[in-house]
Amino acid sequence: MKWILLKITILFTFAVIIAAESPGFSDAVSRSLPSVIYIESYLISNGKKKQSGFGSGTVFSDLGHIITNHHVVKNADYYEAVMYDGTRCTFKKYPGNRYYISDSETDLALMRLDCRNYLYKPIEKEKDNNLKKGDWVIAIGNPYGLSNSVTKGIVSSTNRSDVGFANIEDFIQSDVPINPGNSGGPLINTSGKMVGLNTAIRTVSGGFQGISFSIPVNIVESVYTDLLRFGHVRRGWIGVMVTEKSIAATGRKAVTVVSTLENSPAQLIGLQKGDIIAEVDNNSIESKSELTKIVKNKPIGARMDLCVFRSGILKRFSFTMNEKDYFAKVGEAINTLYSVYGIRLDINASNDKIIISDMSQFRYAENKLLQGDVITALNGQSVENLSDFASVLRRYKYKISFLEVNRNEKKIIIRLKNY
Repeated sequence: MKWILLKITILFTFAVIIAAESPGFSDAVSRSLPSVIYIESYLISNGKKKQSGFGSGTVFSDLGHIITNHHVVKNADYYEAVMYDGTRCTFKKYPGNRYYISDSETDLALMRLDCRNYLYKPIEKEKDNNLKKGDWVIAIGNPYGLSNSVTKGIVSSTNRSDVGFANIEDFIQSDVPINPGNSGGPLINTSGKMVGLNTAIRTVSGGFQGISFSIPVNIVESVYTDLLRFGHVRRGWIGVMVTEKSIAATGRKAVTVVSTLENSPAQLIGLQKGDIIAEVDNNSIESKSELTKIVKNKPIGARMDLCVFRSGILKRFSFTMNEKDYFAKVGEAINTLYSVYGIRLDINASNDKIIISDMSQFRYAENKLLQGDVITALNGQSVENLSDFASVLRRYKYKISFLEVNRNEKKIIIRLKNY
C-alpha cells in the first residue's frame, strides 16, 4: 500500500513539474491575434480578378499600416485583407499607383489598410529582444489559407545568415511549424509580444520540415520606419570590394579588400588593396555576408569602426555611415574643388574632420595652405564634415572667397581669388 502511495506521489509530483514547465499560450495568442491579417493577392485580366496567392500581414500602427514579406505581394495587381474577426478590407495606394513599398534586401513590404471605421490593433513589439536557444515562440498566420492558425516551438538558433533567402540575413531559426501562407505573420513570445516576422522555411517537399526562419523584430521595425518616412530604406555604404580567403596559419577565413570605389568612405579613410578586415564595431568577421549584415543594419549617422591588418600591422579606422548618394554628392564637390582650385581633401578617420591632403596644384591664394590643415569654415560658414562642406560649396556655386583652417591649434584665414 505504501509503495502504491509512493508511486502515486511520484507521478503526481512529476505531473506538477511538467505542468509548471509547460507554459500556457492562450493569453499570448489572444493578445496578438487581432493584429494579424490574411492577405489575398489577385491578378487582373480583362477587368476580371483571379486569386493568385495568399499570405499574412502584421498590423504595425493604429492608422492601418501593416508589414508583410515582399515575396507575398510582389507578383500581383490587387490585394484584399481579411481581419481576424472576418471583416474584409482593401488597401490604399502609394504614389506611383502602388499598393506597397518594399525593401527587397530584407524581403519586407509596407502596406496600408483601407477599412472604414475599423479600429486597428497594432502588434506589441518586444523591446528587449534577447531570445535564447530553447525559448518558446509562437507563430500566427494563415498557412494554406487556413486563417488565424497558431503553432508553437522553440528557438533553435539566432543570427542565422548565408541561408539564401534574402540579400541581408540575420534570421531567428526555430522549429515552429510554418507553411506557405504564414509569411508576413508575427512570431511572438509567451508574453504575446512580437519577436520576429515569419519569412521562410527550409524544405524539400514545399511544406514544413522542422526548420523555420523569422526576421528579428528590431530589423522589421527599422525597415518599417524608413519605408514610412522616406519611401525606401536608408543604408550605409563603405564602397569596398572584398573577397574571402583562408589563412593557412590559423585555418580561419578572412575578409580581404580587393579594391575601393572612387569617392567612397573606404577610399577616403585610406583602406587599401590587401587589407584584411578583422573586426567591424568590435565584432570579428570571417565572411562577406557578416560584413554586409553589419554594414547594412547600421543606422545612418552612426559611427562605424574598422580594425584591419596591413602587412602584419593592426590599423584602426572610423567614419560616419551615410547612403551611397550622399558620397556621390560629396565626391562631386571634392572633384570640383580640385579641378578649380587644385585642393584635395581627405577626412580624419577618427572624427570626420576635413583635412587638406594635397595642394601640389594649389593656386589663387594670398596665404598658402599646408597639408594637414583642418578646414573649419568656408566663406564664413562653419563646416563640421564633408557633407557640410559640399552643401556650402554648392550654395556658393563652387566659388570660395576664403577658408578658415585650424593649424596646430591656431585659426588661420586663407583668402582665395576667383577668376
